[in-house]
Amino acid sequence: MSEQPYPPAHYAPSWAPTARPPLEGFAVAALVSALLFWLWPTLGVLGVAFGITALRTMRTKGTRGRGLAVAGIVVGAVGALLAFAATVAVVVVLERQSPLSTDVSEPVTTTVNRLDAGHCVRDLPADGPVSEVVVVPCADAHEAEVRARVTVSGQSAWPGQDTVDARVEQACLAAEHYSRTGEPLDVVWAPDEHGWEAGDRVGLCVQRTR
Repeated sequence: MSEQPYPPAHYAPSWAPTARPPLEGFAVAALVSALLFWLWPTLGVLGVAFGITALRTMRTKGTRGRGLAVAGIVVGAVGALLAFAATVAVVVVLERQSPLSTDVSEPVTTTVNRLDAGHCVRDLPADGPVSEVVVVPCADAHEAEVRARVTVSGQSAWPGQDTVDARVEQACLAAEHYSRTGEPLDVVWAPDEHGWEAGDRVGLCVQRTR
């Protein structure tokens, strides 16, 4: 009995490789913008906007990059919040250091380093460190008035309270009000050690009014 030869093998055509979806450009832009927020705070907001746009576009176009888009949204949101918090902190610090308007219409509690010439102080604190005072309209009863605001020079090393007080006193006596009127100087407010080390070089020349 003869053997029948096997029929020739038949091979099905190979499957074409599945094309990989293209990478969504907005997703890349989202992450790049978010990571660069420290160069410009607005980039954090752009990272969030690009990330949201990327997620919407991917649903309609079938592109890939969801992970990049989500990362861009998260990092961008964190960056934007940090930038906002830093901006608020800077504004608060600058406001606390800038002189208060002398045209107050009601009592205002403020830090001493915001006082300027022309401010009327309701009560003089006891001798020692002074942090806050109440400023009132000069038409109201008050115990003292700031005659001059001076700035003293000095290296960063703390020279001692007596030395700083003496420097402020000299600067006060050289100020225009005292050199012009010859009015005796009553009270000197000078930076303490903590303020000096923080860079405070402002002194106040204060006159008792009652």
